[in-house]
Amino acid sequence: SSRRWLFERWGDTSMLRNSLFALVAVLVVAAAFGAGYVIRGSSSLHPAIYTADRCDTGETGGSCFVGGTGYGFETPPSWTDSGSVFHDSGWPTCMPQMSSVKGLRIAADWLYVGSVGKAVVFWVDCRNP
Repeated sequence: SSRRWLFERWGDTSMLRNSLFALVAVLVVAAAFGAGYVIRGSSSLHPAIYTADRCDTGETGGSCFVGGTGYGFETPPSWTDSGSVFHDSGWPTCMPQMSSVKGLRIAADWLYVGSVGKAVVFWVDCRNP
């Protein structure tokens, strides 16, 4: 009978139950990783790093120009200071308010919501201004 085969094969039902539990756990973890990969895959943002021709700032925002494209920001972007410390607030020390700076490294890309897009500066590198 099939029950006898199970006992001969697995010894007792607790070993079979533990093995099935382990298999289900592995499948659940694999499915979770797969779902995360699919969800993150095409919707994640990996902006390009450019050396800006010029960055102009105002009181609250500004623009950086790369070739013929102007990438803007309405509030100060994230930045890394000369000591390699990341900041997600405050003005970049290498790009103060009401200034024009040439040759800064920036992370910028097009951000789309539906079919509408705008070019955005996400990060400024002040390690080697």
